[in-house]
Amino acid sequence: MWGRHRTILCYAYFLSVLVVTAAAHAQAPDESSLAAARQLGSDGVALYEHGDFGGASDKLERAYAVVKVPTLGLWSARALEKLGKLIEAAQRYREVTLLELKPGAPAMLRTAQTDAKTAYDALSPRIPQLTIEIAGAAASDVSVTVDGKPVPSALVGAELPVNPGVRQVEGRRGGQVVGESLTLAEGERRSYTLDFGAATVAAAAVPSPAEVAASASPPAAGAEPAQSGSGESIAPWVVVGAGGAMAVTGVVFVALALGAKSNVEGVKQDATWSSIQSDYNKVPTFSAVGFTLLGVGAVAVTAGLVWKFGLTNKNEGGLGVEASASRIALTGSY
Repeated sequence: MWGRHRTILCYAYFLSVLVVTAAAHAQAPDESSLAAARQLGSDGVALYEHGDFGGASDKLERAYAVVKVPTLGLWSARALEKLGKLIEAAQRYREVTLLELKPGAPAMLRTAQTDAKTAYDALSPRIPQLTIEIAGAAASDVSVTVDGKPVPSALVGAELPVNPGVRQVEGRRGGQVVGESLTLAEGERRSYTLDFGAATVAAAAVPSPAEVAASASPPAAGAEPAQSGSGESIAPWVVVGAGGAMAVTGVVFVALALGAKSNVEGVKQDATWSSIQSDYNKVPTFSAVGFTLLGVGAVAVTAGLVWKFGLTNKNEGGLGVEASASRIALTGSY
């Protein structure tokens, strides 16, 4: 019953908007604008009563922008408060109490101002207060933001009213960024320090461009080579594998050559001259290919194993490997 009665009073508020506006402003909005604002206000209150505070706030804000009267301001502040925008709601409540009314203004408008003052006093203690301190840097050298909005350096160390919920606090000094997300409850008082001392230590650990260039320069003569990466550790096994494959292929060709030679030496009665001639021609060809592949394969396998397990500088004695697109050979001495 009370909710219905309150809704009726709300609509009565907006019926008085036209009267007050005409009396309070030297340049009042035209009749069309006043009618549109009144409708927006009425729709906004209806949405508020149904729990749609986002939609209510949108309509009430637009109506209040056209006609700044206590009734619209009071309800727009109530919608903001329901949305958790306590700072904006407090500012609106206070603004409503400061609106100037002409003598003879409807009593309902003065009641709206009184209600706004009461709501402001009740809301103020619920607003969280955040104190931001700075360590390791001068406040004047740091750009501080809360939720992306700048905080004047003069307010560093002072209590800042913020809305409850998750707030992103950040400080920037040159290329250094310090901050984190803070969750504040209604009425909470929190102190948070942006520590640039720790950030400076972390930045010092990053190598300078000169250090990077020095690390990339060739090693001095006689210096130990850097350990090879994974690509170099795989390469010797590739050589060994290729050598093994060539050796196996060489064995196959040698076997074919021996088979052809056997056919030539033990001619069968049913053998034709062309088949004998073919086997005769295969023997030197298959032998040459087979023994060449065997030799190259053996050298490649040995070179790969030496590369992996016993590569030394041939100028200092010991085994070494010379590799090119056309040859792989062992060098040095034992």
